[in-house]
Amino acid sequence: MQEDMEIKSFILHIARTHLADKRETESRFDRLLDELRRDSEEQSRKYEEQNRKWDENQQAIFLIKI
Repeated sequence: MQEDMEIKSFILHIARTHLADKRETESRFDRLLDELRRDSEEQSRKYEEQNRKWDENQQAIFLIKI
């Protein structure tokens, strides 16, 4: 029984030393989600800008043809 407790303590010590706890893991996850959100917003802005340029180009081409 004592040996089981020693093994359990040893395993817990190793886990605490080498693995992130719940709070740290959640914090990392939240930062990752924030980064993904910012990247998505930036891509949306770039997409909208490209659409605007495309529309302006198409309008200019249309006016040239007239």
